[in-house]
Amino acid sequence: MSHAPTVRNQGYARPTMREPTVATRLVAPLLETCAKLSGGAVARDLRRRFGIDEAALADPEARMPLPRFYDLLEDAAARTGDDLLGMHYSLGFDAASLDVLGFLAMTSVNLGVAFERMFRYQALLYEGEFGTIERAAGRVTVRILNWGPARPAHRMWSEAAAVDMVVNGRRMVGQEFEVHELRFRHAAPTPVAARRLRELLAAPVRFEAEDDALVVPEAVLALPMPSADPAMFEYFDREAARRAAEFARPSSNLLDELRRVIRAVLPEGVPELSALAEELEHSPRTLQRRLAEHGTSLRQVVDELRHELALHHLAAGLSIAEVSFLLGFSEPSAFHRAFKRWTDRTPAQWRKRSASP
Repeated sequence: MSHAPTVRNQGYARPTMREPTVATRLVAPLLETCAKLSGGAVARDLRRRFGIDEAALADPEARMPLPRFYDLLEDAAARTGDDLLGMHYSLGFDAASLDVLGFLAMTSVNLGVAFERMFRYQALLYEGEFGTIERAAGRVTVRILNWGPARPAHRMWSEAAAVDMVVNGRRMVGQEFEVHELRFRHAAPTPVAARRLRELLAAPVRFEAEDDALVVPEAVLALPMPSADPAMFEYFDREAARRAAEFARPSSNLLDELRRVIRAVLPEGVPELSALAEELEHSPRTLQRRLAEHGTSLRQVVDELRHELALHHLAAGLSIAEVSFLLGFSEPSAFHRAFKRWTDRTPAQWRKRSASP
């Protein structure tokens, strides 16, 4: 990175007209944190409520809409009663949970390169939220910028980011380093929580500030990584760049892209053709024509996707009411009618039959 008086890293979050998403690999540490804080029942209930199954957690390409992830964070905080859920969540991160980005950071030559690469390729883990690195007067300010209107999840995410950079940053370099200041826009959760955060970070923490930021001496970014490995760094850097380019490339398969967009918003109801066309950068007439060329229609695509997801969610153990909600039906009775049309059985009958040896 340049040593000019002020440098603002660009391009950290991929510009997108669609709803930003989060890799589901970031959900597993959150559920594990909830299980440690409040027991496995809370984690299992969250999984059921949000339709998260083992397959999704294990799938390296599975994504969750960012607003849905915000909902999950807020629900998890309410159910655990933890004022510092963001902090505890971030302590569960390790290189493996961050996949290629974790290994890229660990093999970087120093902490500054690790931070820069994490921000450069961060869309592989999460979109919407992003950071900037600025240098001025011998200090470095790392700012965290939230996505969308203010909501409680922003506080948890900002605290998680701070803990990740400071606590996990110190772990990576194998030594303590000075922090001039940590700033948060939100008010202190509670006096006890604020004190605990200051103790863990061993740094001054200011609440109700103008931004969410970490301020450290510029020399901190030059701290060497004990696990630096130029050859492995080059490999992981190429792999991250390849994945980022692939992630940014629009799908060439119209039906796959359409199914992805519909699935992301289905709990809110079936989207209008005009909204889908805008999302896919087509006119409504063009989208209809292209679907006809594939021998299908929007109604058929939605119906087939709902059928597929219904079987998946019921097999995963979700309640019929939950499945009805996730598939965007106005009420469970409408889901019952559709399911019987698909399978000639009610959801309860299908579940009982599929569970039989």
